[in-house]
Order: sequence, then structure tokens, then C-alpha cells
Amino acid sequence: MGDIETWRSSRASRSAAGLLLLTLAAACTRDNPIYEGSEAATTSSGSSSGSGSTGAATTGGPTDSGSATDSGESSTGVGPEPACGDGMLAPRELCFEIQLIDLDGPAGSMPLAVADVDGDEIDDVIFARPNEGRTQVLAGSSAGLTPPMIDLGPGVHAPSVLVVSDLDGMGVPDYVLAGETNDGEVLLLRGATAPLTSEVTLGFPERYSGVALGRFDEGESLDVVVTLRGADKLIGFFDDGSMGPPDIDHPLCEGSSDVAAGNLRGDERLEVVVTCAGSNSVEVRYNVTVELPANNLATGMTYSDPGPATQPRAVALHDWNGDERLDVLVAREGTDEVAIYLNDGEGGLAAPVAHAVGPHPRDLAAADFDGDGRIDVVLAHPGEDMLSILRQSGTDEAPSVVLFPAMGGRPWAVATGDVNGDGAPDVIASMSDVPQLMVLLSNP
Repeated sequence: MGDIETWRSSRASRSAAGLLLLTLAAACTRDNPIYEGSEAATTSSGSSSGSGSTGAATTGGPTDSGSATDSGESSTGVGPEPACGDGMLAPRELCFEIQLIDLDGPAGSMPLAVADVDGDEIDDVIFARPNEGRTQVLAGSSAGLTPPMIDLGPGVHAPSVLVVSDLDGMGVPDYVLAGETNDGEVLLLRGATAPLTSEVTLGFPERYSGVALGRFDEGESLDVVVTLRGADKLIGFFDDGSMGPPDIDHPLCEGSSDVAAGNLRGDERLEVVVTCAGSNSVEVRYNVTVELPANNLATGMTYSDPGPATQPRAVALHDWNGDERLDVLVAREGTDEVAIYLNDGEGGLAAPVAHAVGPHPRDLAAADFDGDGRIDVVLAHPGEDMLSILRQSGTDEAPSVVLFPAMGGRPWAVATGDVNGDGAPDVIASMSDVPQLMVLLSNP
């Protein structure tokens, strides 16, 4: 039975204006029989999770000692145990420092993405500013994200989605933004020297809820697929990155929320997975032909997301169980769970397995945060002012959860990348109620 553990910080310090650094004193947690894999592990305030999910929720966690590392003799006496700050990410070692980065301008829900914008082989963070019509980037460095912010170009009034990739094969990132107002728009910014100018702006009388990029036809450039929440439609632009009139326009299940693209069937053709909060379901749309683009993604399978009002929201595709097939990870915003749909080997999905992670997860991202070779999931919980990480155990035991209180804001969107160039994944979250980014900076 997995457990939920709360990460506790024992000290915080403020650096130069605009950057609040909260250093987790003993910023490391490893396998601990008190919190991992023990059905008897509870605290006075612990309680079991409900709705049939795996994992028992307990509160509390290891108390920090105030030292910068936790090195010392191992329990076997053979030698020192791995420690945070020793520069090496040992298996099952979870090491972070927390940065809170203040941004200029008003607060608001900010979609974000991670990519190497400046070509220095360290990831940067791109975010769209609501109510300002700006798209900005914060550069990564060996010290993490460092001001100043750089204006990349225009934005949309109420941004809901931001994705970054090299759409046209020119070797530089392009930026696709989607707006959430009833007169929503999709904005394409071509990669070039900042400030960028808007090349394509497409308006539809519906709200956009998700954007995914992939190669769905025989062209050499990436294509764009978009979910329309107001009309429950999937539209796609398969014209080599120029985003002219849509090439596909297909109905979706009720309350379409998010979309992800990946090769589920192993046939070198991409499928898309759509979450539908209004009908508590997940749809897989198959890329059945490249000769007739209008028929692409028109057919598929609908999977019920069982339980009352699960409201599946964010979706990501990763190999959860190590079988070299993409599985589907879904944040259930209506519950306290993340659902894992394993690939059945033929591109279909097995019945979901739910894991309790904390109330109302809105967004998710995935990476191997503790170096054990297995995917972990980080989730944003805006209603609870926290992030959570669902950690696979490295064994057949149920995953466990570590909670990270958001010190000063409500995490709205979350992404992963290496923003300090140490080879270990970091976590970046945007806040909705304060103009701020929260960074879990790897500190192996």
C-alpha cells in the first residue's frame, strides 16, 4: 500500500528582488519504511483514501534536520549513503530546492512550456501572460531560472494552452498558443530572433482546451491538432506548419478537455488521446490513413473513466510500466486521483488503475525524478495550494506520493525539463493567483 508524505521545509531565505529562494534544508528523501510500502504506517492524522484507488493517505513526513545534506554511515556500515548535494542522483533519491520567482505584471492563469530557446543546451521556460497579450521566456542556467524575463512576442487575451516545437523543420522553436475565451484564437509565432511577430491567427467561436503537435500525414513538418471545448470538436492542420483552414473537423465526446499525441500501436503512425470531463471518458483517435487526411483521427475507441464525476482533465503519454509502449496518464480533477491506462499491446487501453495523489489535480507532467528508471508523475492542485509527485516504488509495491506545499500561490500549470543543466529533471509550475513561478530545482 503506498503512502502520501508531506515535504517539510525548515528554512527559507530571500535573495535579490524578484527571486525568492526557499532551500529545503535536507532536500532529499529515499526509501523509508515509515512512509513507503508499510500498511501499518500511519500518523495520528492519517486516513485511508477512498473511491477504490490504490494507496493510503497519511499526512506528515520526515522532519528536516537543518543540514544541507543527509550523508552519513549507511545502516549496513559498508560506507556512506548517497546524499543530496553530492552531485550524483542515486536511485530512489528525490532531491529538490524550491525557487519562487516573482514576475512583473498582474496575476492570472499562465500556460507554460519548456524548451531550449537560446541553443545553450539548457532548457528555458516559456509562459503566456493573461490579460497582457505577451509571451515571455525565462532562461535556464547552471543556477536555475534567472531573471530578467524576455518578451518573445505577442500573446492572446486569455491563454489556456502553450506548446513549443520546431513546426517547420528550420531548427528553431515555434510557439502555438490557444485562447479560452468564447471568441478563442490560435496564435502561431515563428521561431526567430525576439521579439517575434504573429504569423498566423485563427479565430473560432469556441474555446480551445488542448493542443498537440505531431506528424499525422506524409509531410516533413509537424502538424497541429486542437480540441474545442465549446463545440466538442477535434480540428487539425496538416499543411506543413502553415496552419491554414483546418484539414479535419471531427466531433468529440462531451466536455473535451485536453489532447496528447503519440504512437500507441507501434505502427509509426500517431494517435491522439482526448480527455472528456463532461462525459467522464477518454477517447483514442486512430490515424488510419495518410493518403486521405480528411479521414485521419475520425474513428477510435471511447473508454469510460469509472467513478462519479471523475472529470478527467490533463493527459500525458508515457511508458509507465517499462514495456516500451506508451500508456495514458490522466489527472482526474473531480477526485483526488491520477488514473493510469496501460497499453494493451494493440493500441487499446486496459481498465484504469487509480492512485490517490491529493484533491482536484488540474495538470500533470511526467519524468523520472528519483533516478530509478521508472516514470514518476507531478501534478498541480490549485485548490489545495500544492504540487504532488507520484513515485513508482521500483518494485511491485504501490506508488507513493510526496506533497509539496506551494508557498504563496495556487499551482495552475506544470511542466518538466532540465533548467539548470545537471542532467536531472526539474519541475516548473505557474501560479494562478499571484504572478509567480514555483520551481522544484533538482539538487542531486
